[in-house]
Amino acid sequence: MNNKGILRRIKERFEQEHEIRKRSLALHRTLSGRKLAEEITATNPQLVLDLGCGSNEFKKVCPNVIGVDVAELPEVDLKMSIHKLYLKKLFKERTADWILCFGPFNYGGASWATEIGNCMRYYLAEHGTVVCHVHPTNSEIDWTEENINIWGKEFGFKTTSVEVGYTDIMTMSTEELDIQQEVAERSPDIALELSLGKDLIRPMIVWRWEHE
Repeated sequence: MNNKGILRRIKERFEQEHEIRKRSLALHRTLSGRKLAEEITATNPQLVLDLGCGSNEFKKVCPNVIGVDVAELPEVDLKMSIHKLYLKKLFKERTADWILCFGPFNYGGASWATEIGNCMRYYLAEHGTVVCHVHPTNSEIDWTEENINIWGKEFGFKTTSVEVGYTDIMTMSTEELDIQQEVAERSPDIALELSLGKDLIRPMIVWRWEHE
């Protein structure tokens, strides 16, 4: 599938009601959720770009977040692809203190990843940080630590950490747990994890890049 086809697939998927509802669970991720939001806020950022922001959960808890997504959702600040954000040069070069990328690398292959990386390289501030996560079984690219390092170098970045993060259901409200159960009904893997009584579910690879 070419990159335009991927964008159509993403747009169709994430405009569905059940996908919109589960976005509220984003801040319950151990390495790419509320604790990260607190870390970002403590740095007093002037610009945070959230690429593939969905319902823009980080904007609700962090200052100066601009959420970018192709999905037609009311919370999205810039309704466009990551590649278009790069081409339009809407912000000055190297002015984003943080760039968040939670999901886009789950889709597409080398050309898709290159479009995302070009955008990151252009906007990331000299001493800024990129934080990404992927679900290991979802991506065309095998995001091993070795490949994360290789792709980082391709974009002019060094890898500063690679860890496994989870979604922590123990921090969820009753309403959020109900939403998580709805998600499980559409995902056998999550349903299995919940049936086993796990508190930490949905393992994901989380890494950080900075300019070399």
